[in-house]
Amino acid sequence: MQLVEGGKPGDAFTYLAAGQRLNAGHLLYALSPGDNPVLLNPPYWTVPLLSPPLMGAIWRPLALVPGDGGVYVWWLLVIASSSMVMGLLLARVPLLAGPAVLVLSIPLVVQIGVANVDGLLMSGILAVWVLTMRGHDRVAGVVVALM
Repeated sequence: MQLVEGGKPGDAFTYLAAGQRLNAGHLLYALSPGDNPVLLNPPYWTVPLLSPPLMGAIWRPLALVPGDGGVYVWWLLVIASSSMVMGLLLARVPLLAGPAVLVLSIPLVVQIGVANVDGLLMSGILAVWVLTMRGHDRVAGVVVALM
């Protein structure tokens, strides 16, 4: 994860580039001429996307939004999702969630700042927990499969 120049959400731009590559009919895990540049960091990673292929597929419609609009739509979703999870946990179990949020505040801020998919996965995890507790195991299984 990396915040790119100007405080923009770096991971979201990586996801955007993946959606653009798929929309152009290019390979998902390789850069072709004309593709948006993506930060590579050999030997740690040498491919332009470290996420599963579904991430690129999810981003295909967002890549059609003019300019960087899809990035900011995603960023707002990540912010809303992360805030909702933290707010619900703090409201439900403040004595446990408060210290947990405090201890995890730096990773939470980083993942929100770069618009990493983890912000949305937190909502999914919370949804699976609630669905399972209410006896909706099949629906919870679908949520797990999507995550």
